[in-house]
Amino acid sequence: MFVSVLAETVTYSAAAAIGLPFAVETANALGLSYRPFAMAALIASACCLATPIGNPVNTMIWAPGGYQFKDFLKLGLPMNLIYTLAATFIGPIFFPFNPTT
Repeated sequence: MFVSVLAETVTYSAAAAIGLPFAVETANALGLSYRPFAMAALIASACCLATPIGNPVNTMIWAPGGYQFKDFLKLGLPMNLIYTLAATFIGPIFFPFNPTT
């Protein structure tokens, strides 16, 4: 959740660079595989759709399209929720939490 919120306020690349080390260290502290944690952080950084700030494409269409900040929130927040639910339930299937050895 931290990375997702961060991605809405800074670029998604910066959010990934900041959030990935936290995800890996959390996995190491729990004695689990880092892969599901890393993928969750990277997916969270990529779904920055609720503001025109985090995604360069949103920034480019903001003024020329005549959009307001609330327009991005109306569509972006539900999309972020869908990404979060999908990553939560489908992610561990492809990247299991097997303990590291």
